[in-house]
Amino acid sequence: MDGMQDLSISTYSTTNRIGAKSKQTYTTISGGSQVIESIKEGATIEDLMNGDNFYANQMQLQYRDWQRANPEQ
Repeated sequence: MDGMQDLSISTYSTTNRIGAKSKQTYTTISGGSQVIESIKEGATIEDLMNGDNFYANQMQLQYRDWQRANPEQ
């Protein structure tokens, strides 16, 4: 049972089917910066909740509905 309490959903990832991207900023030789955006290989719950995608929108709507139905929680 103790092992279950130590688990965290944020440590898990799955195949990136939502097109989650990562941004990396590099300093150029001239002192400027360059941002490179790439598709991530895996997606986490943070990608799902923070992204602008169908799944994030649906989860946020469902959570809002749950909050309205359970105001004492």
